[in-house]
Amino acid sequence: MTDGRAGRAVLAVATLAALAGCVGEADTSPAPAAGDAATPAAAGGVAGAERVGMLPAQTLPAGECGLFLWPKQVNARLLLFSLSGEATARLMLDGRERTLPRTAAEGPSYYGQFLRQTFAGDGFEVAVRLVAEPGQGVVNGALVRRASVRVVAEDGWRYVLPAAGLIACEPPD
Repeated sequence: MTDGRAGRAVLAVATLAALAGCVGEADTSPAPAAGDAATPAAAGGVAGAERVGMLPAQTLPAGECGLFLWPKQVNARLLLFSLSGEATARLMLDGRERTLPRTAAEGPSYYGQFLRQTFAGDGFEVAVRLVAEPGQGVVNGALVRRASVRVVAEDGWRYVLPAAGLIACEPPD
C-alpha cells in the first residue's frame, strides 16, 4: 500500500471504531437551545431529512484535518464535514450540498476545529457544539462522542440533531 492509502485505511478504521463506541450510548449531546424542536422522522429514518440530508463520502486531502459528524443512529450517513484549513462546513440542505464559511468560533481548538463554531450562508445558519477527546485511539485526531448540530433557516425553520464523529488528520504526502 502507498502511504496515502495506508493513511486513508487508518482513517476508515478509526472512523468505524469511533462510531462503534457511540452507538447504544445514552444521548448526552450538548443541549439544544430553548425553542429548538426536531422535525418528525422522515424518509431514510433521519428526522428532518426533508431539509437536512446526508452527504456522500468526503475526501480528506493530504496534510489536512477535518471534522466528520454523523447523526447518532444506527447506519447513519455523513451529516457534516468541516475542513480545518478552509474554515468551512459542508452539509446537504434543501436537497443541495452547501459549503458554508465559519462565521464564529469559541473554545479550545483541536486540529483546527473549535468546540463551538457557527457557519452561515445561503439562507442558513449552522451551530456546531462538540465535546472532543484527543487521543482515544485516534492518532493525530480526536474522538467526538457527543455533538449537536443546530440548523436555522431564514424562513424561521429550526432543527437540532444529536451527533458523534471524529476530528482526523491525513498525513502529508
